[in-house]
Amino acid sequence: MSTLLSLILITAELLAPPDSLCPSEAFGSISPKYRPLAERMACAWYEVPTFGNTCQILYDGMRKYELLMEDVRSARESVSLEYYRFTDDSLCVVLRDSLMARAQDSVSVRLIYDNLINAGVPRRFFREMRKGGIEVRKFTPPQRPGRALRLLDRRDHRKLAIIDNRVGYTGGMNLSDDYFYRWKDTHLRLQGPVVTALGGLFDADWEDVCGEETPASSWAPADSSGTVLQLVASRPVSRPRSLPLMDSYVYALDSTSRYFYAKSPYFCPPKPVLKALCGAAGRGTDVRLILPLNADVRLMNAANRSYFRRCIRSGVRIYLNTGIFDHSKLFVTDDYFSSIGTCNLDHRSFRLNFEDNVYFYDTDTAVRLKDSFLRQLDECDEVTSETIRKWSALRKMENGMVRILVREL
Repeated sequence: MSTLLSLILITAELLAPPDSLCPSEAFGSISPKYRPLAERMACAWYEVPTFGNTCQILYDGMRKYELLMEDVRSARESVSLEYYRFTDDSLCVVLRDSLMARAQDSVSVRLIYDNLINAGVPRRFFREMRKGGIEVRKFTPPQRPGRALRLLDRRDHRKLAIIDNRVGYTGGMNLSDDYFYRWKDTHLRLQGPVVTALGGLFDADWEDVCGEETPASSWAPADSSGTVLQLVASRPVSRPRSLPLMDSYVYALDSTSRYFYAKSPYFCPPKPVLKALCGAAGRGTDVRLILPLNADVRLMNAANRSYFRRCIRSGVRIYLNTGIFDHSKLFVTDDYFSSIGTCNLDHRSFRLNFEDNVYFYDTDTAVRLKDSFLRQLDECDEVTSETIRKWSALRKMENGMVRILVREL
């Protein structure tokens, strides 16, 4: 075991309350096939896998909204939110008012929102939050003179909520009516030690945007009966630069022996991920992707298509969802390892954005996600070599040009 990993485990032991299982003990319960990945991810982001977690997988945006509202209204100490999008839609106004009510009751309420994607939201929406006692910060990547332009395209794509260090949320759903009742998506409501990891991630970002340090929270009590989870996050401004999410996708694809199923609204993978996808399919693994027929960002339709020919020639099966737009970002492999989070299968998510995924080392969760994936194929049309042959020369040229453009954005 490396010296760095040993230091991580010792730190976790010091933080763990005396009556809880040390989070580092969860390594021993992980399948030997994926234990090296868990150790590598712990070294990349300093978050070890943990016992004793419970998880609700949420596919319905209104259900997420209702649960989040209940948890906010019951908060007694703190509410921390970090969202890529927080719009002034009708339901978000109700959520904002509930947050201000908790702040008036001496609950610490903090919010980080991405400054670029929310540029169209009226400033008064956030001004009223500040007047109501909420600490509001716009996300801007940590900058030093000479780095501002290079870091301008680093966006905060996280979707985090942590209430009283007791309940946490993350996944694909932003705070917007699109996510609450127009689109499909996949989100998580979490309890257990993984919530401490979510809180630590928020605190690290809070320190970056405003320079205020937050005391570290102790690990929540744990037992070995819950699901083993690991939070993995990317910080594309760190030195040396680490790309843990891309590395873990490649590891999962290189390790799979039976199947790898993934959903993403955007498909513009960096070369290592594309090579691993095609390599897994070439070995005879059942590799399937569900992508949208029509993405919410129209430019991505052509960018997605530009990768279809190589993937299909390699044996990857691609399905276009013809139903309601699905914003989910997940994968599942071999009835054991799975991921739900904020990371798309695209260059921006892997290399440029601040993202976070929750990894499940758990058979029950994997089987549930696999079954859900296979049921959704009934709403999809498979793309075949014959489909691509029917594309016009103009469409093929458009796909290639947009692919180059998207990779540079």
